[in-house]
Amino acid sequence: MNFSEILHQWCPLAKGHHLTILTDDPQLTLASEIAQDCSPFMKTVQFRNISKTPLLSASDLPPHETEDLLIVLLSVDTWMSGIHRLLSTFDSPKNWSAFSIMVRLSISRESLLQGILTKKTEIETLIHTLKTQAANKTLRIQNSAGTDLTILTRGFTALPYCCSPQQRHAFLPPSEVYTPLVEGVGEGQIAVDLTAGELRYGPKQIDLLGRCQDPLCIDIRNGQIQGFSGHSFAEILTKEFFSWKENCRLIVELGFGLSNMIPTGLIGVDESILETCHFGFGDNRLYGGNNEAPIHWDVVIQQPFWKIVKEGSSS
Repeated sequence: MNFSEILHQWCPLAKGHHLTILTDDPQLTLASEIAQDCSPFMKTVQFRNISKTPLLSASDLPPHETEDLLIVLLSVDTWMSGIHRLLSTFDSPKNWSAFSIMVRLSISRESLLQGILTKKTEIETLIHTLKTQAANKTLRIQNSAGTDLTILTRGFTALPYCCSPQQRHAFLPPSEVYTPLVEGVGEGQIAVDLTAGELRYGPKQIDLLGRCQDPLCIDIRNGQIQGFSGHSFAEILTKEFFSWKENCRLIVELGFGLSNMIPTGLIGVDESILETCHFGFGDNRLYGGNNEAPIHWDVVIQQPFWKIVKEGSSS
């Protein structure tokens, strides 16, 4: 199995057409391997290395037909240098009518290959279960590390992971199915036993954080962080969170990962791993909420199990 799985499983309608890979110097080696694996199934494969030939606007992309495919494979640094103003993570580029795939920024070869080899049926089963059984419910979520948290969900949404006639854009590897949480509702404890995400306040990086070999415990009352304990990360998290406005401490998101990958300590990969779930704190406008905060911080737990406490209305 190789990177041609991108075509076989995640964008089969593009096979036999033209492939363009938009990449940069840091991801060029990986882009070349993807091109080599996919070329037997495409009419042509071409590169655009924007480290050498900058992309000035979305209209600067090559001419295309509706069944062609654009793969965007970039590093975080290139994305933040201005490309994020021209392209979208979860939607096709402006005026792009062909298929498009956005690959997670700065992803390693190993994580990408592991993720795209995930069976689509596993993903579809999880999404169906959450949408039909866990939406608009009061859930109790637990794990063996000590998580025991009750929350109130809204509807579940899966980030786009597979191209189809109705869905022209995908984000790979498959990332998450998530629900915004009802603000101010949440009681219990989260025992973070996988990864604490990078901590940023606005554009400022506070701390990378990372893997939690020992659980990081987060006490939640009335849907808000009351304290941190356990892992050594607790000290800096206490210092920072309790120097910020209270709305930074709101729990606002529950998400479940969709890809079979090995943990890396990087939040973007680890929150996308099957048989994990993550909780988000702070800003929730991306999910349709009204909590405007200068942070959105995620933590990931392993092997969660959930049950319905009662039917709940998020209206």
